[in-house]
Amino acid sequence: MKVTLIARSLLLLVFAQISWANTENKPRPLMLGTNVTASYGADRSLRIQGGSIEHIECILERMDLPFQITHMPWRRAHQEVKKHNLDGFFTAILTNGADDQGQLSDPLVLENWYWVTSAGKTLDQIRSGQKIGAIIGSPQAIWMAQQDYPEPVAANNLPQLVKMLMSERIDVVLADKEQFEKVATDLGISTDKYAYRFYRYMPLGVYFSRAAMEERSDFLQQFNRQILPCAPDAFQVSEYEREKIKAQLMPLMRELIARPSVISAVVEQNHAHRKLSLETLLERDKEWIDLFYQGYSPLAKSLLSNSLSRELQELKAATAGLISEIIVMDEQGFNVGMSDMTSDYWQGDEGKFLQILGRPQDTLLFDAVVYDESTRRFQVQLSVQIYKPGVPKVQGIVTLGVDVEKALSLSD
Repeated sequence: MKVTLIARSLLLLVFAQISWANTENKPRPLMLGTNVTASYGADRSLRIQGGSIEHIECILERMDLPFQITHMPWRRAHQEVKKHNLDGFFTAILTNGADDQGQLSDPLVLENWYWVTSAGKTLDQIRSGQKIGAIIGSPQAIWMAQQDYPEPVAANNLPQLVKMLMSERIDVVLADKEQFEKVATDLGISTDKYAYRFYRYMPLGVYFSRAAMEERSDFLQQFNRQILPCAPDAFQVSEYEREKIKAQLMPLMRELIARPSVISAVVEQNHAHRKLSLETLLERDKEWIDLFYQGYSPLAKSLLSNSLSRELQELKAATAGLISEIIVMDEQGFNVGMSDMTSDYWQGDEGKFLQILGRPQDTLLFDAVVYDESTRRFQVQLSVQIYKPGVPKVQGIVTLGVDVEKALSLSD
């Protein structure tokens, strides 16, 4: 009996040591704060496209990392990270300059920031004496402080901010347009009671403390790699913005696709390519891609310097940064002319080509907004079909890369 009791005690001790060792090896939960939903009132169904709770949960689950997310105001989240009570918070503004205390992830979401005022007021002189409202500690409040705007009148959440605007306690608000419109609708405020003007797109991410990143090897790189697989739908310009951009750029698109030089170059390449197999053309695409980072293939150099490409380069330069690239493709999606070197010769497997085929002749196709980390600019690709006069068959496609912020700003 005594031996049995000793054996049982030893066995329990071994199990306890194993359990303790497993606990020690298991990473502690990542502690995050967020105001993604709480800052817009009690309605927790209000979620932004990216950077939502579900988005973060997906990323951390794919990383097999335990976590805990707590709702709190932005200002408190900032403070808790500085005190090392939190490992990070979201969504946070992307800013210039080094930060010894932490680092931002790649963008999770693009917010669509507009200046909003009550109907009948002007938005021309925002800095001169107008009272600006902002949620305490919000990305908008931080951004305005960095840009030397007057100190904003503080609000606790977006519904309160909208009410302050409508009661004329403040003159103007800087807010995500879709979020503002939803709150205004929920409060029974019609669109004729306010006016807005585009300001900019703002990328937001997760701010992680330096200690949290150092505790986990390659943490930020692993987190950034999971952003896109977990992201909801790609960021698209709104219908309101599409109409503004279309009104500004469709005349240029129509003029471009009607140019004899464009039509003849496309028709000529179509005739030449019909004599070649698709396998041969895709071999040219493979060579183009393989040599892209090594000085370009002979075909790529030849196309970039042909007369159509020079024409497109002049057109791009004349837009003063509005257009970032122009690509003219033949009926199969192979490059005919280009203002800038492309990473591949064949565009026929991409959305800008596939999604416009079969549409009505004057269709202007909008692709998703793409954020360029190096330039911190936002581009949207616009595509339209090329026809030969009197021939109903599509001859090719032209795609413009457009600086979407510049296009929206110029249209105001």
